[in-house]
Amino acid sequence: MLFRSAAFLAGLAVPRTFRDELIDKLEPFTLLLPIPVFFALTGIRTNFVFSSGPGAYFDLSIILLTAIAAKWGGTALGARLQGMAWRDASRLGLLVNTRGLVELVILTVGLENGILSPKLFSMLVFMALATTFMTTPLMDLTAGPGVTPGTRSSHPPPSAQF
Repeated sequence: MLFRSAAFLAGLAVPRTFRDELIDKLEPFTLLLPIPVFFALTGIRTNFVFSSGPGAYFDLSIILLTAIAAKWGGTALGARLQGMAWRDASRLGLLVNTRGLVELVILTVGLENGILSPKLFSMLVFMALATTFMTTPLMDLTAGPGVTPGTRSSHPPPSAQF
């Protein structure tokens, strides 16, 4: 964890005049080697065949349903209470519901530090993957009329003024 924090701090210390050039040089490397290696190692650590019986799959389904209800449902309800239309609120909830690289990093740190058991780690990895992979098909299903699945919305982009 110390090395990850030190790397982050080193990135913060890079002078602004060099940042764009440094990002342009390092980004292709990080996308081609470290990230795929990380995903491969996460896959090696994960076991979706739980030897503890069918109760583990029940636990997995509770974790998955709770995660979806909390992020998708909570976001959609909050957005709706703020006046957003149900379709847009639901789509916002879908986008918030995605997990991914950050969650996998946190889960891996939890496993390495003994905070998570290998079984719970695998269940949470499954939840992260399932909620991420369900996003695109559900966004396409909820796109509404006039929007071709897999394309951008027909709504005009919001103003870029901040």
